[in-house]
Amino acid sequence: MKKIVITSFVMSHELDDLERVLVDLNKASKFVDGNNYEFYISFSVSDYLFDWENSKVDKQFFIDRFNSLKPLTDWAGKSTYQIRDEIFGAFQTKRYAHLESKDATHFIWLDTDICFDERILFYMENAINVLDEEKIDKYFVTPEIVKYWDTTWDCLVNQKFMDKELDYCKTNNITSEDISCGYGTLIINSVLYNFTYTPSSLNSLLASLNALGFGFFCSETIGGNTYIYTTDDTNVYGDLTLCGTSPTTTTTSTTTSTTTAAPTTTTTTSTTTAAPTTITTTSTTTLAPITCSTWTNLSGIGAFYDWTDCNGTVHLNEQILNNGTICAQDGSVSYVSGGTLTQQSDCTPSSFNLSYSAVDGATACSNYPSTITYYSQNGLSLAINTPLYTDFALTTPVSNGYYSDEIGRAHV
Repeated sequence: MKKIVITSFVMSHELDDLERVLVDLNKASKFVDGNNYEFYISFSVSDYLFDWENSKVDKQFFIDRFNSLKPLTDWAGKSTYQIRDEIFGAFQTKRYAHLESKDATHFIWLDTDICFDERILFYMENAINVLDEEKIDKYFVTPEIVKYWDTTWDCLVNQKFMDKELDYCKTNNITSEDISCGYGTLIINSVLYNFTYTPSSLNSLLASLNALGFGFFCSETIGGNTYIYTTDDTNVYGDLTLCGTSPTTTTTSTTTSTTTAAPTTTTTTSTTTAAPTTITTTSTTTLAPITCSTWTNLSGIGAFYDWTDCNGTVHLNEQILNNGTICAQDGSVSYVSGGTLTQQSDCTPSSFNLSYSAVDGATACSNYPSTITYYSQNGLSLAINTPLYTDFALTTPVSNGYYSDEIGRAHV
């Protein structure tokens, strides 16, 4: 059984950062088993480090503030949450944690001045599992980073940020979102949901998120920044992406106008009013359909990626072995670590608009154009015994019978 000890050293001016990190770790804990984790957090208010006699804020204020954050560690199996004046720094904390955490199998050295994805613990555990399977017993596992202040960090920089300028870490904003487009996606319980809203309208965005039926979304403005959050103890939330790839939806709007002809009068003084005429205009806007491509690992080592398959299932930090292939929605493939994938060919399922008969092919032809959309493997054409499915994911076969596209017919 793994026992992963999260170690951190904190001083009084870092308590706000500690709170943010502990809140983020609470989110990350939803993806792992908390019994595998232990906190080892040391806080110092040593007179050696601080001149409390001349401080405008009393020492007890910081002690109370530190203690108030302890409940944020309750998700872990054990928490050593302590004030230790004999510990003066981060490296000393690591030594004490190593000596005192007797059953630890792994240590996470955590500073409070970093931001991380809420799936970070899940990703790191997956990496540990792979290393264990390879019988590697001594290793370091670290997340990738953006461009730092010098090139010595480049061995850790994600490939997306290798061409950024030095000190990019000081200007990169990982939390801001553009809401001007009017569409977005949100992962809930590992399922990707599309939604639309009125462009640039925060209220409309919140209404659309709440219409998904999970939790309750609201906003709060603090220090000039507006934050979106949800109150929900049941569901697990992943990435919120706004103004990314357009969702695939069809919207229909109907406009109805009514014109009534003027009445006509006869000498009998009776009045006849013509029946009103109704003009109905229907406009349909269809966004781009889902397209998929195969991606193959030709790098010689295992590759870890996030992607969404053609069925709409979201895959997070999954390993693709060397020479392995996936079929993923275009625009959904995101590099995590390890080797790299090479985009190959189109794997979007073929679609056919077909009429059907259980009797014979002639009846199927005569039923055209009363059609339903069916699907088959990419590249296949309609022919006798072509495998057809009722769904895009190719999981539900059609009933045996005769299907026609008016030009030809096939017995399936």
